[in-house]
Amino acid sequence: MRKSSVTILSGGNALDHLDRCLTASLVDLENFDRRDALLCDANGRIQDRITICVLDNQIIALGSEKSGTSTREILLRGIGWDEDVSLLDGDNAISHLSIIGQNIHRPLVGLGVDCSELSSSRWLEFGNSLISSSMTNSVEIVDVALPKSELQGFLDILQDNGCYEIPTDKWDAMRMLIGITEIADIIGNLPFEVGLNELVKLDKGCYPGQEIHARLDSRGKLARRLMRLVSANEFKLGQHKVEGIGTLYVTSTSSNNDANVAYALVPSAACELDELTISSDQVIGLEPLIQN
Repeated sequence: MRKSSVTILSGGNALDHLDRCLTASLVDLENFDRRDALLCDANGRIQDRITICVLDNQIIALGSEKSGTSTREILLRGIGWDEDVSLLDGDNAISHLSIIGQNIHRPLVGLGVDCSELSSSRWLEFGNSLISSSMTNSVEIVDVALPKSELQGFLDILQDNGCYEIPTDKWDAMRMLIGITEIADIIGNLPFEVGLNELVKLDKGCYPGQEIHARLDSRGKLARRLMRLVSANEFKLGQHKVEGIGTLYVTSTSSNNDANVAYALVPSAACELDELTISSDQVIGLEPLIQN
């Protein structure tokens, strides 16, 4: 299961309105198209990550559960008085789940899905469900959006075909080893710092934060970057002072058996190091975090 917020937009100006608000270009989207984008503030800092589905006369926007209310408030404020845009809270109507792991297509084939039709740029309509596929660091992730009333039946069929619902702690360990970020890792940060610059289209026209993004892109230099940290000891969330380096900011942690992993915003000067020492003489390894 993915803890996502669901916002449903409709009206003759809905797509143009979203295009003004998000970092990706949306005006060319057609029925069942998928596009991923960021919602940023005027300072270019991420407020939410949004996955779009155009469905007939509606647009479904999947975002973070934690940012759902604020995202809808931002989108509402941006609607012009003379624009035809309606916005609904779809949290209680639509569920979002992701399938990841080895032999990922096996449970889908068991459902009757033609996996050759899966795409990262299109949603496949399967009954009342929408299915799409994306890649993160060469790992395939299948996203499914479906009516909440049909969720349990869908999960039961997946489990009959070899899937199981992963506990939150194990999911954190898995996604951090793969390189998947969640809202805690990206909110309040610049897209370029957290490896999401591919979701920023500087040539699309105005959107909140575009001037900041363009300036950073032209300079080509960042003060910090999101990295994966590995240690024999558990990590603590928040700021950590490192002598001679500056401040690390740990955004996510995971402890699984003997492996302790964290995501942290690290000063760029330290990103080329193989390891460094933080508080209590804790030695940590640094690994680049690549996002696709």
